[in-house]
Amino acid sequence: MRIKLRGMCRHELMRVMCSWRFYISLLIYISIVFIAGHMDVVKNSAAESMLIVVTGVSNFDVVLFLTASFPFACSFCDDWNDRYINSVIIRSNVISYAAAKMVVCALTSFAVSFVGLNVSTGIWAIRYGCDIQRTYGMEISKGRQFYDIAASSFPYMVIIVKTVCFSLATSAYASIAFAISSIIPNSFVAVTLPLMVVIIIRNFFGFLPGALKLPAIQGASGAYGTSTSVMLIMSLMVVIGYIVLAGCVFYRFVKRRVGNEII
Repeated sequence: MRIKLRGMCRHELMRVMCSWRFYISLLIYISIVFIAGHMDVVKNSAAESMLIVVTGVSNFDVVLFLTASFPFACSFCDDWNDRYINSVIIRSNVISYAAAKMVVCALTSFAVSFVGLNVSTGIWAIRYGCDIQRTYGMEISKGRQFYDIAASSFPYMVIIVKTVCFSLATSAYASIAFAISSIIPNSFVAVTLPLMVVIIIRNFFGFLPGALKLPAIQGASGAYGTSTSVMLIMSLMVVIGYIVLAGCVFYRFVKRRVGNEII
């Protein structure tokens, strides 16, 4: 009996959650944020200032991308080199396998980034405060981005929204890198591919409209206007678009490999 897509996704999620890579990556992720937060430029600053520096101003964001991508980066390489993919394809099909891999890759990288950032900034906010209402609620006019949630009864939502945007960009980078790993199923290449993907997108895709740029989504910029809900919806749609495109590439090369067109 063939395994359906839902069963494939559940199976891949269980494999990730039972792996040491996920939890080690999460611990390393949190440690990196704290290390970056103790730089002179942001030391003893409020949580939001620390988050801006860690996820955008410094080069620590690239390290965070690599760390969040690590738990699932070698998944296809391991399946291919161990010939585990053969038994999976027999019980399912290439489309379900490829779709499940891309979905779990995106979810895993998003989870590591989102949980890691929120745990770190939450602890940082308890110690140094977040200072959001002063920054957005009093000093900035109503036309400024994030004012709609900064002036609410729960201003910490600004930090949560920013971590969501950064995590969405992380899932897109991880998915693109994972798709490329199907071309060269080598563990070292798979682990380092997110770094190359980030560099290439930043340096060679500047011609894209602002609304389609992953660095703009990563920094929660005003490319979609000042409405927080519109920004989140549009960012999610763009990231899903990138993941779908990456999934098409991944499916194409997995299908060729399974068909013995690539040795």
